[in-house]
Amino acid sequence: MTDQQLNHNVNVLSNKRKFIIFSVMDRVFYVIAEFWWLGIFSIATFTLTILILPIVIVRLPSDYFIVEKADGFISRQSPGMRHFLLFIKNLAGSFLFIMGILMLFMPGQGILTIIAGLSVMNFPGKRKMEIRLASNHRVLKSLNWIRKKGNKDLFPDIHCL
Repeated sequence: MTDQQLNHNVNVLSNKRKFIIFSVMDRVFYVIAEFWWLGIFSIATFTLTILILPIVIVRLPSDYFIVEKADGFISRQSPGMRHFLLFIKNLAGSFLFIMGILMLFMPGQGILTIIAGLSVMNFPGKRKMEIRLASNHRVLKSLNWIRKKGNKDLFPDIHCL
């Protein structure tokens, strides 16, 4: 093999390596360009959680996980208004619940947001699920930390049903 053929083969291999490297870099940039919204979504959910979650937790009565409660305000409304308010309430709870699940994999307080979403929604088995989640010592400690910052009575120790 002559020097000229050898140089040609080296150039061909070098060009193939460059093509492979640029091809991989193009794919990385493509993925970044296509999923930029995921970063914005993550930041938005984290910010919304920081703003909404403490409000929901502080507004819960201190005996929320102990006493069986009536729905109060919504149950006193006319049937049409009651259905509308329950729809809005369940929509807000579903939003918090889904954000909580996403925050298990992204920045944010996932478990606390799930509990807040569950506390807002209405569905069969809700009480049992809430009590089971809130009976976890670390979760209860986090809930009480937020309530303490809001100058509210702490939740008492919860024993799972």
